[in-house]
Amino acid sequence: MIPTSEVTFCIPTYNQPEKLKRCLETLYKHTPEGFRVIVLDQGKDEELYGKIKEWTHLYIKAYRNLGFAKACNYMARLADTAYVCFLNDDVEFINQKWWKGVSDTFERYDKDEPQVLCVNPGSMRKLNGVGTPVDNEFPYKPDYTEEEYDAMVALESGGRGDLGIIVDGITPWCAIFHLQGFKDVGMFDEAFYPGGGEDYDLQNRAYLKHRTQGLRRHRCLGTSLSIAWHWWCSTKSTIGGEHSSFKIFQEASNLYQEKWGTPEHPNPYPNGTQSKTIEQLDRPESTIKPL
Repeated sequence: MIPTSEVTFCIPTYNQPEKLKRCLETLYKHTPEGFRVIVLDQGKDEELYGKIKEWTHLYIKAYRNLGFAKACNYMARLADTAYVCFLNDDVEFINQKWWKGVSDTFERYDKDEPQVLCVNPGSMRKLNGVGTPVDNEFPYKPDYTEEEYDAMVALESGGRGDLGIIVDGITPWCAIFHLQGFKDVGMFDEAFYPGGGEDYDLQNRAYLKHRTQGLRRHRCLGTSLSIAWHWWCSTKSTIGGEHSSFKIFQEASNLYQEKWGTPEHPNPYPNGTQSKTIEQLDRPESTIKPL
C-alpha cells in the first residue's frame, strides 16, 4: 500500500470554518498517519488558523479569493511528496478503508512506471435522498460501520468489473494525483474561476500530450472500490448568490466549449464517454488535433 507519508493534502477554503474543521477531523480519523496538510485560506475569518492549526502543517492566508484552480496550483508547487490530494473544504471522510482502495488502484495500473495521473475515490451520492433508485438506503450518519461501507462500495461499483474502474473525468472534490504527472500536463487552467471545468480541461490536455507529444499515458480513473466522502451537494447551497454553483458551472461550460468545442480543436472526451472501462480509453486518432 502507498504510504500516506508520500501524500500532501491540499485544501483551498473559502469562508466555511465549521465544514473545514469537520473535513480535517474526519481526514485524520479515517486516514493512516503520516500525511501532510496544506490549507490555503481565501476567506475573511482572521481567526481561522487558530481553529485548525493542530491539523495543519502549512497554512497560507491569501489576500483574495484566488479560485480553486489557482489555489491548487499554488499548493502543488509547494508540495514535496510523490502524490497530492486536492479536496474541497466540505469533504467528509467516512471510513478507514478509503485510502487502501485508492492505493490499490494506483498500484494495479502503474506497474513498472507511473501511468495513472489521477484516481478519484467515489462519493456516496445516495445519501439524504439524493439519487435513485435507492433514495435514503444509506441515510446520513457521521460514521459508518465496515459492513455499511462495504455495502456502499458494492452499490457504487454497479458491477463494473473486479475493481469497479470507471472513467468519469477528474472530479477534484477529492482527487489524488501523481505530482510530477500533474506538473507534466501543465496543472489546472486558472482561467476556470472560481472552479468547475478545470478537471475535464486537464484530462483533455493529458490525452493530447500523450497522443501528440509522446508523453506517457496519463489515465484518469475513478474507483468505486473506495468511497471517501459524502455527496457534497447535500452540504452546499446550489442556488443564488454571486458564486452559486449554477453560475459557476454555466460559466465554466461556456469557457470549456470555447476552448474545446471548435472544429479546429474538437473535444477528445465528447458527451457519451462516461462509464467507459480502462480498456476503452483510447480515442480515434482522427478526433485529436494538437493545440
